[in-house]
Amino acid sequence: MASVAQINTESFSTFADKATADAMVAKAKELRPLLMAEAPAGEAKRAPTAAVEKALFDNKILSALLPKRLGGVGLSFTDFCRMQIEIAKGDPSISWVVQIINGTSWVTSLAPDSVQDVVFADGPTTVCGAYNPPGKARKVDGGWIINGSWPYTSGSRQSKWAQQGVVLEGYEGPVVPGISMCYIPFSDLTIKDAWYVTGMQGTGSDISIATDV
Repeated sequence: MASVAQINTESFSTFADKATADAMVAKAKELRPLLMAEAPAGEAKRAPTAAVEKALFDNKILSALLPKRLGGVGLSFTDFCRMQIEIAKGDPSISWVVQIINGTSWVTSLAPDSVQDVVFADGPTTVCGAYNPPGKARKVDGGWIINGSWPYTSGSRQSKWAQQGVVLEGYEGPVVPGISMCYIPFSDLTIKDAWYVTGMQGTGSDISIATDV
């Protein structure tokens, strides 16, 4: 007589389970009073305040979309949107920063293994960036020299890595149309305080600059 073994399909799931997803949405709701209270100071600072930044990291909000295999929460896009709706009710600027960092970090999880091995070497991390206008990547022995100035780098103060658009110079490999991406630690970049706007002031969308990196 044949026997049937029951398999726990949850262990193979790519995404966070329902309980985890619901908990992230609940955390976002709990943060609403803090986000609302800190919003005026965030607008004056033109970036998330220290209290808000701490809450986002402590509650894993900035790694919500990052896959579980990289130490993230692993929310599905649907559950991430549920969480984002609640964040936006507290402060739309913070919701913008949350989606930029989560989205860019998620895109990084699709990069070549060689990139992922470096960016996520110490576990889950935060990535933001700007695509256009591109900087320049000049091919040299052993690597690349990057120069560029990227406006609207939302979440730059909460991110450890920048994903920046570049065009390739001195490259004789296969032609890749369009703009390529490079990954640079923010410790190698300069952030220019330039985000003086009418709305969405608290996003910290300043200019990030690479000089012979």
